[in-house]
Amino acid sequence: MDDRARQIAHLFLREGCLRRQDSEHQEVYGELMGNTNLYDDVKLRLSEVGYELDQWLGHIGIRAAHDALLDLASRNRMQLNAGHIRLITYLWVQLVYREWLNLRNDDNAAPPGAEQADFFEQDETVWIAYREVFAEFSESMSKSYLKGLLSALARWRFIRIDEKRNKIWAESSLYILIDRHRMEEFVIDIARRLGADNPTAAVTSVATGSAVAEDSAPTGKGK
Repeated sequence: MDDRARQIAHLFLREGCLRRQDSEHQEVYGELMGNTNLYDDVKLRLSEVGYELDQWLGHIGIRAAHDALLDLASRNRMQLNAGHIRLITYLWVQLVYREWLNLRNDDNAAPPGAEQADFFEQDETVWIAYREVFAEFSESMSKSYLKGLLSALARWRFIRIDEKRNKIWAESSLYILIDRHRMEEFVIDIARRLGADNPTAAVTSVATGSAVAEDSAPTGKGK
């Protein structure tokens, strides 16, 4: 087990998170979910080099530990700029927050595939149209600049893009690297400050630089 735990720890350090479309990652996910001792061993090894292993809604990956984040040199190692941050916030609300709320609103629902080794083989149901993202940001960003931002987020595993199918899905970094509780507080606070009943519409207006639609219907989500 020592050798396997070391191999998996190295995989996380190299990749950051497990990808749904990678057969090796599917195998590792099944091993970790089926073997508590292996999971704990990998988690311990990563903690020794300043990383936390975390999983949520069937996604698993690593992020810098709190102590490591106190070191200014380790912050924003991806060199995220304001454009990246706006897109990450927008996409988190459109994809991850929607999934989270769907599960909350259905007491009988479980995270898709959370108990299944073949979770990665399932097609995610929560997605946003690729062209819709371009339409939302068209007035505040050029097409080439936006495409560059999206490509970077895909490279860093925040999203997965399929232009032919006109779909964008959330990838593991969007689940693991974002503090979900702090982000939800931020989202709800934006809606409150703007006097909007729909947190998703409020965040979209801020991210894209547009006004909140006056006829934005209350959804009760995020309350």
